[in-house]
Amino acid sequence: CFHNIHLPASVIQWEEFRPNTHRTTPTMSRNDPAYMGRRSASLSTPSRRPSHRATTTSDAAKREKEVESWRSSVKASRVRAERADARLEASLKEAKKLQEELRLEEEDLSRVRKQADEAAKERAQCEAQRKASASAIHRLETKLVNLHRLAKRTSGAKTAAHF
Repeated sequence: CFHNIHLPASVIQWEEFRPNTHRTTPTMSRNDPAYMGRRSASLSTPSRRPSHRATTTSDAAKREKEVESWRSSVKASRVRAERADARLEASLKEAKKLQEELRLEEEDLSRVRKQADEAAKERAQCEAQRKASASAIHRLETKLVNLHRLAKRTSGAKTAAHF
């Protein structure tokens, strides 16, 4: 009747067996030290501790579950890394494109600056020529005014001499 109970014989003290009652489980003495720690334990079940085979299977299942968890974690990390790599690659392409655009714009800026420098030099030359021309015009105007004055004086003297 109790052949499936796997407790050591020293733990269980057979007090009595009453075939006519519903109590069909072996009992321990209340003075037994093993009983003191197991007061709430049911004696109708076999040992609370799983057998070695069950422990090994349980440990293997736990390890397999842990390995599967790590695998899924690694797989998720790889997927995230691939997405990040794709974003990084797109960003690098965009950065190269922008660098090329910047290089072209810097070349344009350099060309425009050279043109602006040449235009400034030309403007300075034109300004110098304008000033020189203005000075020459002013001298010529002064000579012309002096000639007109002289001509008026001389013509006024001739006309006065005729009268």
